[in-house]
Amino acid sequence: MNLEEFAKQAGLVLVEIDGSGVEQARTYTDKLTGQVKPLPGRQTGFIWQGGKYPVEVGVDFPTEKGPYAPGMYFLGGPIFSAGDYGRVQFKGTRELNLVDADEVLDRLTLAASAKGAAGPKEKAA
Repeated sequence: MNLEEFAKQAGLVLVEIDGSGVEQARTYTDKLTGQVKPLPGRQTGFIWQGGKYPVEVGVDFPTEKGPYAPGMYFLGGPIFSAGDYGRVQFKGTRELNLVDADEVLDRLTLAASAKGAAGPKEKAA
């Protein structure tokens, strides 16, 4: 099974970064307040949504870290939080948290190995 199929079956958002279309972070002056404010850097990415081809999108990256390296990433969880009445909500942040897909798969493989080594769990009566 390839990574795109895995993401689709697991219901995960897969983002491919190819290293193209990088715009460095910059600042702008707010016309109302006169304050200088930061704009995050942006680069081209592709979201795999389960179709035949990925969809091209602009991906903001953390100013202090610089652009994402080319590779496959999953959308990370810190952009979501517990909201009112215990519901999951989108934080509304412009910066995505992308997690390297190879790291995620390595951790899943280790967890599965450890679970298998512990033996099967007995079902509660």
